[in-house]
Amino acid sequence: MKKILICGHRSFVAGGLAEKMRQAGFEVDTFSRGKLEKEGSNISGDVFAMDTNPCLAQSYDAVINFIIIKDQGVEENIRYAEALHRFCQKNEIGRLYQISSISTYSNRETYVDEETEIEKDYTLKGGYASVKVAVDHFLMEQERSYELSFIRPGFIVSDEKQMSLAGIVKQFGPIGLLLGNKRTALPLIEKDVLHEAVIRIVQSEKQLPIYLLLENMRGTKQDFAQRYYGKHTVSLPKSLTLFAAKLLKAAGVFKARHMEQIVGLFKETFFDSAETEYALQMSFSKNSVAVIGSGAYGSYTINRLLEMKEKQSVTLFDPWHEGVKDEDEAGYGTNLTGASYTGLKKGRFFGFGGATVKWGGQLLMFTENDFKNPSEFMKGIIRMDQKWKDKVFERFGFQNKFEENQKGFGLFTKTGIWLGYFSRNLFKHFGISKKKVMMRTDSRVARFMYDKENNIIYGLEYVTKDGRIKHAYFDQYFLCAGAFESNRIVLSSGMVDGDMIHFSDHLSQKIFKINGKPIISGEDYQFGIQGTSLVTKRLIGEVNDVSFFANPIYNADFPFFQNLKKIMFKDEISLAVIGAILKDIPSVFGFVWSMAVKHKIYVYKNTWNMFIDIENETEKSCIRLSEEKDQWGLPKLDVFFEVGDVSKYVYDTAKKQVADYLDANGVNYESEGDEIHVEKSEDTYHPYAMFMSDSKSIEDYFTRYSNLLIVNTGILPRAGGINTTASCMPLIEEYIGEYYGKR
Repeated sequence: MKKILICGHRSFVAGGLAEKMRQAGFEVDTFSRGKLEKEGSNISGDVFAMDTNPCLAQSYDAVINFIIIKDQGVEENIRYAEALHRFCQKNEIGRLYQISSISTYSNRETYVDEETEIEKDYTLKGGYASVKVAVDHFLMEQERSYELSFIRPGFIVSDEKQMSLAGIVKQFGPIGLLLGNKRTALPLIEKDVLHEAVIRIVQSEKQLPIYLLLENMRGTKQDFAQRYYGKHTVSLPKSLTLFAAKLLKAAGVFKARHMEQIVGLFKETFFDSAETEYALQMSFSKNSVAVIGSGAYGSYTINRLLEMKEKQSVTLFDPWHEGVKDEDEAGYGTNLTGASYTGLKKGRFFGFGGATVKWGGQLLMFTENDFKNPSEFMKGIIRMDQKWKDKVFERFGFQNKFEENQKGFGLFTKTGIWLGYFSRNLFKHFGISKKKVMMRTDSRVARFMYDKENNIIYGLEYVTKDGRIKHAYFDQYFLCAGAFESNRIVLSSGMVDGDMIHFSDHLSQKIFKINGKPIISGEDYQFGIQGTSLVTKRLIGEVNDVSFFANPIYNADFPFFQNLKKIMFKDEISLAVIGAILKDIPSVFGFVWSMAVKHKIYVYKNTWNMFIDIENETEKSCIRLSEEKDQWGLPKLDVFFEVGDVSKYVYDTAKKQVADYLDANGVNYESEGDEIHVEKSEDTYHPYAMFMSDSKSIEDYFTRYSNLLIVNTGILPRAGGINTTASCMPLIEEYIGEYYGKR
């Protein structure tokens, strides 16, 4: 049993801590100012002579010091620090925990973590902060036999008393003047959370020299005023206030410390307590959640979390924040062996919105028509799709009233929504940047800290853009970083038996060129238009438990459309491209008429193509961690891709089924080719059958880890005949509503 001395136990901050520590198994004495006496374990006396107090024990495993000599300056507080130091030296104290403050850091720091140095000159600080700076420096500069740790909390709040507004709001009648602006940093820490953290600190075998205790959510003075003031506030004008302060300093009215205090009114410091939270295995923010990746699933997850009745503290990890970068631009790396596979180069994008910024996606769901022999897990996914399909469509402003029609020849139709160019960025669609989300940009998650015995995640390791390796702890994790990046993290975390993860993807080929209107046997395959989005239709079939779909492609030979794609998708803007677009203006009128009046996609010269995409049935395609490092210093992926042995047969059979359908309905068409090959484009990047796809059931998938959900198309056992992205969104709805939300 550790023996602890708490100095200043009667203070508001320390109140109740002694009893909690006793309940945690510590033997605790307390010390405070007063006459020399001892009542049980409560000791008092002259704080400036505590080293000669006969009532204090000869030794303690640790001393926790909360005492600050109020209404006194630096000199009196240094006198007490000297006595405290002498006491620790004389009595062979194991460790001194000095309760400091985040106010010890320079007002000009933009980022503060456990490694950041405090302000060197205490005279540049106000009263309370100047004392904390001076005492901290005094203790750091002493030769000592004891170990020293500083505990630096944010602004401590509690419902047990009315919170002081000093230094935050100045009241003038019915209006409060916020002493700063809406971005002025004021991170908070609940008193009970601080107490729990202190107990864990003292219990820890591994000790840190610095602990930061604060809610890691960029708290501001305005947040505090809204919570504890409750009346209308107006902010100080930053530019005008700083300009006036500079004039007063130039005139000799203000000294350097006055100027620093004015600067401090507008500090926008990000205080980062991630390493402390990881070391203590606790979050200082209630319901802390990490979302890795800001693409389709990351953005969807964040939006759903913030709808919950219980407040969520969400942190987003993303490697970029300005613009979207491809694999090479983002500094990632893959080594491809085997067959050609361009999905990695054309399908992976990083930054806010991820691949949705470039390619969008189609809202398509699985139904009972999709598979003849689905696994139990696949059956569960189908149930989730049917349960939540209306809600998913509603989130994008659409109603799901589309029917699936059996067309004979083993084929049926499926209708979906291909999100328009201006609505496909789901990060923007859900307004994530405007929500209360902590953004850890320029940060790439390297791995999870994984407890295999309990199947639980107890932290994550991430790399910053400047090469620092850091750690963080959260109550819940959502891995939404895309199929290949998510599986790289899984491999790096030791969550896989073995050193590889299998995967597959669709194979795509242009099969038919069709002459004539896109209406077959009364079924209209011409894409409709709702807003800026397309209402798409496809034929789906299955050959020996391998799915395929026949997808109409329009305007492949329309020069205007192709040049427009160069601008929209490839950022190829040149006079030649613009000139070619202008040259096609006559055809553009037909295009505009069709879209604006008929609300149909234009069909250039009534000629269109049909692609057939099939599931690539193979167990040989796989990924491994490479021995090579990428620009982030993390392992690249070695990717082996193979076209399955049965693919030629599936392709030929699927082609015949579709041809029989076309022949039976008198369609004028011609074949485009016979040989199978991989042709990846923006709408056919659908990796599947990766990690988690072997789940025994939907329940097994949701409960595999007690605090982690992995969401990417790779978790699907089958890709079926659809663009698979939206089919996983119901899994997010179900998990958050029925599993995470009901804990």
